[in-house]
Amino acid sequence: MKQQITQWITDKTKSCVRCGYCCKKATCHIGLTHGAKPTNCIFLIGDAPGEYACFLVEKKVYPNIKMHLAIGDGCCEPLFNRYREIVILNEAL
Repeated sequence: MKQQITQWITDKTKSCVRCGYCCKKATCHIGLTHGAKPTNCIFLIGDAPGEYACFLVEKKVYPNIKMHLAIGDGCCEPLFNRYREIVILNEAL
């Protein structure tokens, strides 16, 4: 079991788990131009880590928004990110 959890965590090290960390830590330039504050972006939707998404991305308010925000390219903050750790541990169990 421990080996399976370790492998699962290794596989998830860089992939996005929709924990919301990025949007909570620093609002993107597109969010700022639409009225969000520099931290805790108002366009972060979802009820809990692992379920978060960007309202602006979901509604496609900007052409190629996913490319401009590097959505789907992986996590830029995989270490010491408690939101991410919660999602990974919950999914592993």
